[in-house]
Amino acid sequence: MRSSSTDTKSSSGIALTAAVAVGLLLVLGGAAFFMLRLQAPEVLTEPADLVTAPAPTPAAAPSGASSVAAVVGRWRITSASNPGGGSTYRGSVDIGAASQDVATLTWQIPNSPPYSGTALLDVDDEQDVLGVGWGTGSNHGVVVYRIDGGTLRGRWAGAQTQGSYGTEVLEGPKELNGRYEITSSKSPVSGGSYTGSVTITPRGEVFDVHWTLAREQYRGVGIRRGNLLVVGWGIGGDSGAVLYTRANDGWQGVWAQPNGVALGSENLAR
Repeated sequence: MRSSSTDTKSSSGIALTAAVAVGLLLVLGGAAFFMLRLQAPEVLTEPADLVTAPAPTPAAAPSGASSVAAVVGRWRITSASNPGGGSTYRGSVDIGAASQDVATLTWQIPNSPPYSGTALLDVDDEQDVLGVGWGTGSNHGVVVYRIDGGTLRGRWAGAQTQGSYGTEVLEGPKELNGRYEITSSKSPVSGGSYTGSVTITPRGEVFDVHWTLAREQYRGVGIRRGNLLVVGWGIGGDSGAVLYTRANDGWQGVWAQPNGVALGSENLAR
């Protein structure tokens, strides 16, 4: 999350005769216009599609998912280091709630550029897990996959999806290494589906993740914890992933960036 020296992701009109129905249509039409004002298509065709515009209806949260309300606020970085036992750093992280399931993060680190992140709160083995995709650019996001053999069931959100998140199901090798086909998906941009494949390659403590969709490609970096794989991606600037787990009243985190083989650490407290 910091550089290698000190700090290295419709509609045809419907004529309604009843006045009440017309009013309802206007309300829903206005909401749809607001949700789709960034002009996202049904199938992802531009790089920004993966991380722009909110979906009309968020996908249902998995059973047991927690609200992000409990994590909102300013957290102190009590200890942290760059990957591979590199230099240490201090600062703070401001966490805000974009929705019940999606959080926003902003890092304040002395002598560093501003970093921002998008997070999904998940629950695994009765412990809170916060999966984050971060970047220095405006386009970045996170995917949290649940691993079930060769099936990876994911939820994902981007910096500009404004609290909505999509889904993505992969089918492939059981060893979390190789090519996976996207068998089911839902974009938070339009609610439509998309197709393609994802190649996952383990490298040291991190995983390279490469999406090949119909007309574009994306690259991310992943961190595994048990049956969860947290992947962060970014377009432009530095990017990476963080996996925080609840530790008493704080968070104990590890983080990764592309082109690295080791994890950094970052622990938070109020």
